Amino acid sequence: MFPNYVQLGYGQEKKEQSTAIGNLAVGTRGVTPDGRVFYYAKAGEALGAGKLCQGPLAVANEDMDLAIQTAAAIGDKTILVTTGGAVAVDLYKGGYIYINDGPGEGHLYRIKSNTVTTGAATMTVTLEDGETVREALTTASSLAGLKKNQHDGSLLYNTTPDGIPTGVAPIEVTNAFFFWLQTWGNCALLVNGTVVLGKTVSPGLTTSGSVDAFVATGSNAGAIAYINSPISVTTDYQHAFLTISP
Repeated sequence: MFPNYVQLGYGQEKKEQSTAIGNLAVGTRGVTPDGRVFYYAKAGEALGAGKLCQGPLAVANEDMDLAIQTAAAIGDKTILVTTGGAVAVDLYKGGYIYINDGPGEGHLYRIKSNTVTTGAATMTVTLEDGETVREALTTASSLAGLKKNQHDGSLLYNTTPDGIPTGVAPIEVTNAFFFWLQTWGNCALLVNGTVVLGKTVSPGLTTSGSVDAFVATGSNAGAIAYINSPISVTTDYQHAFLTISP
């Protein structure tokens, strides 16, 4: 079965609200008639229109090296780990658990739900329907990491990279509100410095939420959009074609 997909009428991509939009799951893909692509997201802070976003920050004591508490056999639907601290129920719903070391390393699984913990304690991670453990996990050597859904808690892209670019906010978004995050197609982008028609831009490293001209040599930031005409001056918003995720 294919992932959830919705068609968005013009203007529907510019909606934000404090409660979930319909019964959509965070991360649902939406497409407007002209082919622009958006992902249903929830803001982790106030976001500005035309500004580049990233996913939520990893939790330092839960993002890797979590001990497996009960050996998991091939075909199991749950993985039990010891958390680094308190975890809310379903905090990692729609996110991922991956095995970073030991038996089962290199495997990544989608999370359907997780139980609550009040501190560093055993948490049960239930895998998404269709997912099962593919290589047995041991309590002696297997270690796991947890990552939230990248669209659950969207932040402005930081000038000191601590996440990956996930899209551009098409409107002003209130903290903790639900909205549509654009990942592909015609958009307006906050530019920093001088950009060149037809050339690409990468996440900005001096102004949060902006883009810089892509530098092929000496830059670790990948290209995320092509610059269209006319050319904007620095700190203005530029017409561009976004290429993060089709």
